[in-house]
Amino acid sequence: MLNKKKKTHYVYRLYDVTEDKYYGGVRTCPDGVAPEDDTYMGSSNYVKEKIKSGNKFEKMVVAVYSTRKEAVEGEVRYLEKHKAAQSENWYNKTNSFPNFYRSFKPMLGKKHSEEARRKIGEAQKGRKASEETRRKMRGRKASEETRRKMSEALKGKKHTEESKRKMSESAKGKKMSEEARRKMSEANKGKKQSEETRRKIGEAMKGHKVSEETRRKIGDSNRGTEQSEETRRKRSEALKGKKLSEETRRKIGEANKGKKMSEEAKRKISEGNKGKIISEETRRKIGEANKGKPKHSEESKRKLSEINKGKNLTEEHKRKISEGNKGKKMSEEAKRKISEANKGKPWSVNRRLAQNLRLKT
Repeated sequence: MLNKKKKTHYVYRLYDVTEDKYYGGVRTCPDGVAPEDDTYMGSSNYVKEKIKSGNKFEKMVVAVYSTRKEAVEGEVRYLEKHKAAQSENWYNKTNSFPNFYRSFKPMLGKKHSEEARRKIGEAQKGRKASEETRRKMRGRKASEETRRKMSEALKGKKHTEESKRKMSESAKGKKMSEEARRKMSEANKGKKQSEETRRKIGEAMKGHKVSEETRRKIGDSNRGTEQSEETRRKRSEALKGKKLSEETRRKIGEANKGKKMSEEAKRKISEGNKGKIISEETRRKIGEANKGKPKHSEESKRKLSEINKGKNLTEEHKRKISEGNKGKKMSEEAKRKISEANKGKPWSVNRRLAQNLRLKT
């Protein structure tokens, strides 16, 4: 007589007489029921649908075991022997049963409570993963849901200096894929960095040199984009008091060779320079830089003349021009051109006075 207190576990096979197909499974008998008397016909929804549709099934007990674990292992061996998952004559989609894994992983399919998560987190503090564990974790990709949860969990937390150093060393020499760059760009759209963050980035970048390839890419990405007035103002304020090195000036000059400014750009520069006074040092540098350079073309001279028409020089300006020209002698060519330019023009009061002084002396 069967011991009612002891459960019996067995592996069974169902045979679909109607469609000539099989299904294998594992079962734990109810108390007091022998495997051959058990009316259980499997947990497969597919098999249940076939039974509802009128298919006739025959059941056979393959083997009996004393423990559930042994029965599950026996089921796996039986299904693998017949290659059930790979055969068209079997309804099984896999050669293993989820409960087999639960025998070794009790939490499979379950979720930890928030309290349990907190306790696990506290217990893991201070632990370091072995090199073997790190190697296994490399290359794994977290789901979007996992990434989101990790991001939320890290909000407000700050990395230690040691952590930052390790992250920096591990990232050296690595190049982000175009896909990763695109995702980062989309994630950062509309976000504004704090002044503290900007300051730290600035300090971290001091002494770093951007490669020519990086400069080219930055230039290509910025082409056609227009900066807001607020951005222009901030850049202007940030550059106040800073002096460009000779190397930087040389590179800017080379980069601008052959480029022509639009009329709009010229107008803005002109408006921006109104009221500004050039220092003596700047004037000296401009003069030295222009030494030996070819003279203005006739077209440039014409444009300069048109720009200056109707403008009245201040007394201070006239005095400085006069002092600047002391001791200088005009060439015959210059005198001739001035004479031709003044032909037919009415003499101003100042010009007449100057002429009378020259005649008296």
